[in-house]
Amino acid sequence: MSMKAPPTLLQLAGQSLLRNEALAISALQTLPMELFPPLFMEALTRRHTEVVKAMVQAWPFSCLPLGPLMKAGELETLQVALDGIDMLLGQQVCPRRWKLQVLDLRSVHQNFWKVFSGAMVEYCISQTKGKNKALDIPPRTGVKPSLRLIVDLNLELHDQDKLQIHLFEWVQQRKRSIQLCCRKMQIWGLCTCGSRTWPIHRVLGLLELDWMEEVEMNCPLMLYTLATFAPYLGQLRNLRKLRISQIFVLACISPEQYEQLVATFTSQFSKLSCLQQLCVSRAYFLHGHLQQVLRCLKTPLESLSITHCQLAESDLEHLSQCPCIHQLKHLSLRGVPLISVRYEALQVLLERVADTVKTLDLEDCGIRDPQLTALLPALSHCSQLTMFSFFGNHISMSVLKDLLHHTARLCQLRQELYPAPLESYDGLGSVVTERLTQHCAELMDTLRAIRKPKMVLFGGLDLRGARVGNGWVSDELVSRPIRISTEAPPTLQELSVQILLRNQALAVSSVDSLLLGLFLQLFKEAFACRNTEILKAMVFPRRWKLQYLKTVHQNFRKVFSGAMARDCVPQTKSRNQAVEGPPRTRLKHLSLRRVMGPEPLQVLLEKVTDNLKTLDLEDCEIRDPRLTALLPSLSHCSQLTTFSFFENHISMSVLKDLLHHTVMLSQLS
Repeated sequence: MSMKAPPTLLQLAGQSLLRNEALAISALQTLPMELFPPLFMEALTRRHTEVVKAMVQAWPFSCLPLGPLMKAGELETLQVALDGIDMLLGQQVCPRRWKLQVLDLRSVHQNFWKVFSGAMVEYCISQTKGKNKALDIPPRTGVKPSLRLIVDLNLELHDQDKLQIHLFEWVQQRKRSIQLCCRKMQIWGLCTCGSRTWPIHRVLGLLELDWMEEVEMNCPLMLYTLATFAPYLGQLRNLRKLRISQIFVLACISPEQYEQLVATFTSQFSKLSCLQQLCVSRAYFLHGHLQQVLRCLKTPLESLSITHCQLAESDLEHLSQCPCIHQLKHLSLRGVPLISVRYEALQVLLERVADTVKTLDLEDCGIRDPQLTALLPALSHCSQLTMFSFFGNHISMSVLKDLLHHTARLCQLRQELYPAPLESYDGLGSVVTERLTQHCAELMDTLRAIRKPKMVLFGGLDLRGARVGNGWVSDELVSRPIRISTEAPPTLQELSVQILLRNQALAVSSVDSLLLGLFLQLFKEAFACRNTEILKAMVFPRRWKLQYLKTVHQNFRKVFSGAMARDCVPQTKSRNQAVEGPPRTRLKHLSLRRVMGPEPLQVLLEKVTDNLKTLDLEDCEIRDPRLTALLPSLSHCSQLTTFSFFENHISMSVLKDLLHHTVMLSQLS
């Protein structure tokens, strides 16, 4: 087991000050600004609440990024900071050193707390100002400036988040001096917070709506409810991204009421002068009314996603003529039936976006040979295209070959998803794997003769509705058909994971450059199929950021015995660190519930003692000898706050030993 690094000079200074709270508070007025962040963290960790309150009042920067220091759902840290603000606001005369203007509760500005130089602090603050001009607050002599609280909100149908409830009520009582600002809001239902009702309109009435940049409405709503939200939507003048989904229409309303509700909602789009991304999914009012939305938009869109909606032919015609699409980079019409739409409208649409579009998603649109043939000339001019998804359409082998020929000039293409040719299906409408493999090989020969592809997938559905297909990565055939056991069509991410799993060397070499979402999905699938080599590469990659590990896999012993033998990549060492030791990990949360006898656990605990906060070893069938061996490592997990050890087979005497070894774990709660 390695020795802990000695404390830095800053840490020693902070610890010395905190031994005498009165001295620490009195020293704040003359304390150098670069000492504030480390002293603030030390005071929070040691729960010197009075010092924290005093530091909030004397904070020497315009922004206090409290979010990264708060645990999920933790109310205590927020309450201490708000008490400090109350004391600040309660002063009769504005303090001469008053600089605090923003309390940021989002999980951003991690570097603020890692680097304590004044230059870094000012850089973080300038980055915040650059994101929203509302932070530029002019100085007001003799007048107490208002304080801004910045949050990201998730509003649920039955929201029991005590922190959010407390924050709403605290701001409500101080509306004259506090401004609550939200950059990103996700709405999952009408929000009822505990015993107090906070419906969406009351929350929106509490917010500074000019600050809102992203709104996602991820809950089923009636058109009437959406219309009641419309007046607030029109006030979101800095909104950049809007996502609405699952908007239903009651059959009992009259046509006049229906038209009025649609007009009430769509008319607000004319006020969204900063809108760049519009995502609409399963919005049943959109049929015949898309032009009402589009004609209200005053600025060009960067991304437009209309998925699983019924559109009229007039909707596509208006879309193709709309001025807002001339700079479009991302276009998705996934799940929009186009079989009955004249191809001219879609052809004009592709011609309008050909110079700018980078991703084009036409999955499950019901497009057939005649329509695709008419679209090929326009498609061939989309020179910036990097991703093209065409799954779920009904295309013959000959027309698919024509499609590939027309992609010859699309040299930016990195990901291509095509449907299995119609000749691959049997009489029951299910893909025959042997036919698909043969046809896909022929199609790839056609494509290789034109250009060098990067990632190409061909897929169809079998009798169960599962996706079956073949894929190529950098011109290499995946050895077996791709099978995804789900009725829903697979995403590009899922198909990419399947390809990587079939090419182990490619997966291992790609670990350090994978996008986060793809990384997590690959880890999950590699666990499911027990691919130990990929897992070993993923557990400790060069870009080590892992803080939470949870598994219920029975093969944990095989998977991790080799991985634990490898050294983790060390964290960046402090310049003042004099003692060298084995590298440490940043793992904070570890759950091995129902993993039977994890042999590498002792090695793992030795590597995470400095940072581990929660440890779950429930139902692991650990017995006396194994626990006895773990006790020394466990006793050094000084940051441990939660330890769960239910359902193991331990005698009375060894349980007593376990309790004795936890005597130094002062953080256990």
